[in-house]
Amino acid sequence: MKIKILISVFIVTFLFTFIHSSSSSNLKNSMKTVTNLEISSKVKTYWTNLFSTPQATNCVGKTPTKLMAMDPYYFGQFKKGKGKFYWVKQWGFDNSAYLFDFIDPEMRKDVCAEFKLVYNEVFKLPTKNPKPKTKAKGVDPSLPFDPWRDPYELKKMNPKQASLIDFKIYEKAINTVQLNQAIDKYSWFKNPLVSNPGKKMVSDHDFNNDGRLSPREFIIAALRVNDRKLGSNECTLCFEKSIEKIDAIFEFLDCDNNGLVSAEDIFDGLKTFKRKTQLWNFYSLANQAKIRTHVTNDFVLKSMATVNGNLTKEEFRRGMIYGFWNRQTDDYKIIDDDSKNIKHLRWRSNSIDISAERYIKAVAGVEIKHAKAMQEAVSGDTKAKSKASQSSVSSSYQKFFSSSMSSSSSSSQSSSSSSSSSSSSSSSKSVGLNDMFKY
Repeated sequence: MKIKILISVFIVTFLFTFIHSSSSSNLKNSMKTVTNLEISSKVKTYWTNLFSTPQATNCVGKTPTKLMAMDPYYFGQFKKGKGKFYWVKQWGFDNSAYLFDFIDPEMRKDVCAEFKLVYNEVFKLPTKNPKPKTKAKGVDPSLPFDPWRDPYELKKMNPKQASLIDFKIYEKAINTVQLNQAIDKYSWFKNPLVSNPGKKMVSDHDFNNDGRLSPREFIIAALRVNDRKLGSNECTLCFEKSIEKIDAIFEFLDCDNNGLVSAEDIFDGLKTFKRKTQLWNFYSLANQAKIRTHVTNDFVLKSMATVNGNLTKEEFRRGMIYGFWNRQTDDYKIIDDDSKNIKHLRWRSNSIDISAERYIKAVAGVEIKHAKAMQEAVSGDTKAKSKASQSSVSSSYQKFFSSSMSSSSSSSQSSSSSSSSSSSSSSSKSVGLNDMFKY
């Protein structure tokens, strides 16, 4: 009897497991089909407009190693650093600055326009109750706070703190009353564990400690608070157009469709990125001299949190949008131009990669010194043959450098030519890699 019962239990368990696994498999397959259909219909226009070639289908990367799970509210970090704003990184600068310089001509204008739109719409909301005598009216009695009261009101602020406020910034900043209205009006994310979401936004992003959010502070606050809603169409004024374009770029780069992109995927995939100009093109030397791969490495390292050496769509999205935020905002305004992103330190005439040019000159100098030493060892006529060797290597370098910059403007070519001709006289000086790629 016991044996029959055990057999019956085993059969029922087996059938349940089989049915459950089959249904799960079918569900996954159907979801995958729907996802592929959505991708092919939704981003087809973006791919056509943004890339000059079809998406690659033969890139299969290594199986990544999982590092950690994502933070459920704000995205996770490997280590909690010191200070309240430990999570702020140099997005859009350092080596990855070249990546943003490259995509700026096609991306920056639209992203900045959306930053301005979101800021302006929230800034127009009332800063205090328009009908203070009817304060209780219209306030949800279930709320544990009064959304019309600003807990960081200036007259209630510590005098020492108030004395440090820059009122040119303060007048352009957004307070908790406006933030609470925006959260309700635009269906922004609400943490159920937070009693006053507007106050929380200010507390977490008030870098200058004035009790309000400047344009710079507000944009990053809106991005981080709505992190889990970005790209979902669950909210309005959620940077929809910028996120849609960034997600389309990710899906193009994720050519093996595993939901991840590596630094190599980004470097190789963006080579076909359509640009209306040849300025700020870090590929112009990288393709020939095999340099600048650290551009995408730096971008990945600043944004990865889940998988070693790879970015999920959400992480890629953050890396991109945070990079634009860091380069194009300050406490006074959204910046349309290059006044903050210091392109002039990286590019001469907006077309010649200064540190890459320095690197190639240094390599040419090493070759010249090596050729000279070889000639001295082999022949007694060292002066004539060393001079011939130096002239040969120098002309080889000049030919390489001028051909690599052939797509630049004529003024850029002339400055490139002059710098390469002068390199032979200073070629004996060696340049360290740390000096070459300092920006």
